[in-house]
Amino acid sequence: LSDLNLRELMQIHNRSGALATVVVRKRETERYFLFNRKKRLIGWVNKKTGEKKIAAHGEIKDAIEMAFSGIHIVSPEIFHLMPPEDCFSIIDLYIQLAENYLITGYFDDSEWWVDVGKPEDLAAARQFFESQAKKSF
Repeated sequence: LSDLNLRELMQIHNRSGALATVVVRKRETERYFLFNRKKRLIGWVNKKTGEKKIAAHGEIKDAIEMAFSGIHIVSPEIFHLMPPEDCFSIIDLYIQLAENYLITGYFDDSEWWVDVGKPEDLAAARQFFESQAKKSF
């Protein structure tokens, strides 16, 4: 959940000509997307395990580490480039496609963001919003 300006995000994505735009932010996590200075995706790293996935053009020496917010915009062309499997890692797909296509990062500095990727995170977010709603009335 986020108060990100989605209209602005869509405009930036459309102007960039990118195949995909991933929303990222500075926060502590174990896994980071890696970007060059032009906000082009060049890789991914898991700090806990040391695993790295680097796009062919990626020079990661001066890479900017940003955490994925789970929000992304894709151009319709991407659907023709997806694997035929029912389930696949979108992270792996982005790294693979970043070798030949523009995948950009939108560096989000919006006021708040809440991860709801796990049931317990969603429950915590629900409690927060319910408490805020009670304060409003």
